[in-house]
Amino acid sequence: MWEKNNLTLERIESNMTELNQMTEKFLETAKFYLENIEALEGQSEIIIRAINYMEEAHAIPPLRGNYQWFDYTLGALTELACPNSRLLNSNLDFLKDIENGIKDYRENSIDEDEL
Repeated sequence: MWEKNNLTLERIESNMTELNQMTEKFLETAKFYLENIEALEGQSEIIIRAINYMEEAHAIPPLRGNYQWFDYTLGALTELACPNSRLLNSNLDFLKDIENGIKDYRENSIDEDEL
C-alpha cells in the first residue's frame, strides 16, 4: 500500500480488506467529481488525466486513510479544468500565475523514454 520495498504477498493478502475500502472511497470521490464535470458538459477523461497528474506532479503521499488530500486536490484540479463558478476580476492575477506554470510545464516537459 505504501511500503513498496517491504511488501510481500502475505502482507498484501492480509491488507486486502483495507485496500478494498480505500479503493471504494477513492472511487466514490472520483465519481462525485465526474458527475460535476459531466453536468457542466466536460469530458469524463478529465478525471483520469487529473489523477494521473496528481500521481506524477504531486508525488501522491501515502494515502492510507488520507482521503481529504485526494478529495481536495482532485477538486482543485477539476475546478481549474472545468470551472463551475465565476471569479472576481481581482482573482485573475492568480489565473495568470497558473498560465505561467502551465507554460513552464509545456516548455520543459520530457518524454517518458527520457526518464
